[in-house]
Amino acid sequence: MNTESLFDSLTIAVIALDAGGRIQAVNMAAENLLGHSRKRLLNSPLARWLPTHHPLLEMQARCIEQQRICHAQRLPWPLPFTAVQRIDASLSPLPNGCLLELKPLEESQRLQEESERFRQQQDLHHLLRSLAHEIKNPLAGVRGAAQLLARELADDGQREFTDLIQREADRLRELVDRLLLPGHSQKQREINVHSVLEQVLQTQAMTRARGIDIVRDYDPSLPDIPANPDALHQVFFNLIQNAMEAMGEQGTLILRSRVEHGATIGGKRHKRVLRLDIIDTGPGIEPELIDRVFLPLVSGKANGTGLGLSIAQTLVLQHDGLLECQSEPGHTRFSVWLPWTTEHK
Repeated sequence: MNTESLFDSLTIAVIALDAGGRIQAVNMAAENLLGHSRKRLLNSPLARWLPTHHPLLEMQARCIEQQRICHAQRLPWPLPFTAVQRIDASLSPLPNGCLLELKPLEESQRLQEESERFRQQQDLHHLLRSLAHEIKNPLAGVRGAAQLLARELADDGQREFTDLIQREADRLRELVDRLLLPGHSQKQREINVHSVLEQVLQTQAMTRARGIDIVRDYDPSLPDIPANPDALHQVFFNLIQNAMEAMGEQGTLILRSRVEHGATIGGKRHKRVLRLDIIDTGPGIEPELIDRVFLPLVSGKANGTGLGLSIAQTLVLQHDGLLECQSEPGHTRFSVWLPWTTEHK
C-alpha cells in the first residue's frame, strides 16, 4: 500500500497546512467533511471553506505561531452539505505549517452527550435551588441586624458601611430569588446583549486597574433577544470576573458575538442561536477540573467559592440556553448559547 492509499484509508479527516494556512494535502475523509474535491482544495486557504471567525481558524493561527499542539472538542461544523454538526479537532505543528485532524461526532453520540449534559444541568439547578433556600433566611437576618445597627450610629460616615451591608444583602437576595424561580417565570424583555456586556465592563473596576486589553469582536447585525437582563448581567459578570482573575495583572480579554444556524440544545432544534464567547489568555483550566468546572463548590482558585460558574450555568439554563467551556494553556473560552427561534424535532 503506497503512502497516498494509506492516507486515504484513514477514517479521521487529515489536512496538512503550510505556514500561511493554505491546504497542502488532504485525505478522502477530509474531502467528504469539507464537501469539495482534493483538486479544488489544494493550495487554497482553509479560511475559504469555513465560516468567518470559525474557532478552527483561530486555533490554526495559534498552532503555527506558537508551535504547539492545540485541541478542541465539540466545535460547531455549520457547513450546509454535511450532516455533521460537531467535530473534535487537533492541530500539531510542523516545520513549515501544521497538521489538522478532524473527527466528526456521530449524531447519536452527539445527542447522547447533549442529553447527558442537559440532565447534569437540571441536577445542578435543583442543587442550587436547595442552596438558595439555605442562604435566604440568614440574609434576612444580616439585613435586619444592619438596620438596627444603623439606628444606633450617630456618625454618618459609619452609617455608610451599614448602608453598604443592606445594599449587598438586597443584591444577594435578588440573586437568590432568581435562582428559586423557574426559568420561564423570570421577567423577560427584548434586550441587546452587547449593551449588557458593556454594562458589566463598566461595573468591573478591575478592568481599569489591571493591564488587561479588551478586544470587542461584536457582530453588529445581531437582533435583540428576549431575556432577563439582570440574569444575563450576572452571567456575564461571573464569566468576565473569572477570566480577569485567571489572567492576573496582564492579558487579553476577547468578547465575541456570532449567529450560529441549526443547533440542538437540550433536545430542541433551533434554527438560529446567538453565541457569545468570552476568551482569556490566562494559564487555562487544569485538565482534571475541566469536566467538573460547572459543579458547585469546584474551584481551581485558592480562595474560590466554586459558585460563580455554577450560578452562570443555572441562569443560562433558565433561558433554555447552554454554557460550554474549552480550555488549554493561554486560551480559555466560555461560550454562551442563547436561542431566539425554536423548532422541535
